[in-house]
Amino acid sequence: MLPVTLVLGASANAARYANIAVRRLVEHQRPVIAVGKRSAMIGDVPVITAWPTSPVDTVTIYLSPLNLK
Repeated sequence: MLPVTLVLGASANAARYANIAVRRLVEHQRPVIAVGKRSAMIGDVPVITAWPTSPVDTVTIYLSPLNLK
């Protein structure tokens, strides 16, 4: 089973780095969970607003300093 990457700070805005990261992970056929402030879709990947209950191997954080609190 491939490692699952969690992208924290995911956005439907294609110009955002989190969005680019999700698309590239999907491009390389990597399992990804996208978590953001608002529900959305990045391609076929849903952006969820709650912490996932499934196991995660890697977390990538794309948050501004104001949203880290």
